Amino acid sequence: MHKITILFLLITSVLFSQKVYHFDYMLEYEYRNTSDSDVETRYILTSSDQDHYMIARKEDENMLAIHFVNPEGVYIMGSVNKDEFLKTENYFAECKDVFAHTNPYKHLVKDYEFIEQPDTLIDGVIHSYYILKYRNPKKEKRKRIARNHYIISPQTEYHDPVFIHPTAYEEWKTEGAVPNGIFRNKYTIDLNGRKSLIYKLKKIHKIDKFLQHPEGCNTENPTLIQMRTIDGVPSGYEIYH
Repeated sequence: MHKITILFLLITSVLFSQKVYHFDYMLEYEYRNTSDSDVETRYILTSSDQDHYMIARKEDENMLAIHFVNPEGVYIMGSVNKDEFLKTENYFAECKDVFAHTNPYKHLVKDYEFIEQPDTLIDGVIHSYYILKYRNPKKEKRKRIARNHYIISPQTEYHDPVFIHPTAYEEWKTEGAVPNGIFRNKYTIDLNGRKSLIYKLKKIHKIDKFLQHPEGCNTENPTLIQMRTIDGVPSGYEIYH
């Protein structure tokens, strides 16, 4: 996997010929890789009506690893100081750090489906509940394919669902089977009942932040092909020159 360090700069104005992405919400989650893992804080910057998002996760005591994804074709990966990340309203990514991006597994949509589950009660409040599963139960068992679980916070219909998993995103985009809303809980359960990639919503922050990069520069770099997600972020890529 290609390691990139992004230069994030505080800027005061929109530069000429810049591609600009707006974020109006920051979702603060408690994250565990497995049920026995230590808890870390992860931030997902989102747009309430657009598909792009930016994940910030702990890299070390002072730095956050950054993953920006526009599912329609742009990926940026790097790191930034935690304090600067939280304070800064405008981020600028250099052109050398911007990559074309594609998901080669769109065809898998036909093999998966969202299934609505009975509502679940959390802290005395009713929440909608959906799972993403393989359509063929025999193949699901033979291939040992895990299921993704999504529990939606009530009264968050103002926000599109944010799917990090590429197949979940493509399935939602194609079928639209999951209603609008911010996920309170999301996790994966394998065929042995083991839970992993566990996100628990701590707080929803209303923000007004921007990410910019030079227009068209993602076509100058090699293409990043999304292969998988690791620790809940789309960090598995191959680079094609």
